[in-house]
Amino acid sequence: MSGFFAFRRDRVEDYDCLNPIGYKIGLELMVRGNFTSVREVPINFSDRELGESKLNLNQQIKFLRHLRRLYTVRFGTLGEILNYGAVGAGGLVIDLLFYYFLQLLGMPHQLARACSFWPAVSSNWYLNRVATFGERKRRPHGRQWFEFVLTSLVGFSLNWGVYYILTSGTAYFDDYRLLALIAGVGAASVFNFVMSSLVVYNEKRQ
Repeated sequence: MSGFFAFRRDRVEDYDCLNPIGYKIGLELMVRGNFTSVREVPINFSDRELGESKLNLNQQIKFLRHLRRLYTVRFGTLGEILNYGAVGAGGLVIDLLFYYFLQLLGMPHQLARACSFWPAVSSNWYLNRVATFGERKRRPHGRQWFEFVLTSLVGFSLNWGVYYILTSGTAYFDDYRLLALIAGVGAASVFNFVMSSLVVYNEKRQ
């Protein structure tokens, strides 16, 4: 999307909301503005004789970041939920890697499980800060990280509690413990997302 862009001024109500990453201004306008159709008028460019293209690897990475941000703008809470889930999946991978690596170093599995939580939760906090809730106003790092860790610990307790209650009180879930585990993960995930959205990453709190 390069070249000359023309549009009616009344199609963009709030110009302060424009916040592109890189050079894809046209894409930013189409997503944030009130446009029902886009018409392209082809322009024939001659071969470049001076200078060099700005389309390097850095700009391509910025384009992907821009797409992620606009996806959240376009789909609102649904976009945040999907981003949150993707970050959580990445955190699980980090958790497992540290869990097994620490055991290879000779650490007991119980201690390895306790230690692997911290790099995973810290990674999740940072990625949710810059990706999932990146559109929101930033809050101080230290306090926000502490709130995210506290929320995650409560979520883990909820996860374990649901699993324990289902497997201890219901014969069906005692036979199919994986379903109880999934129920616990689901309950904790809903709790963690709601608390992250309303408390940890709430831009109205400073």
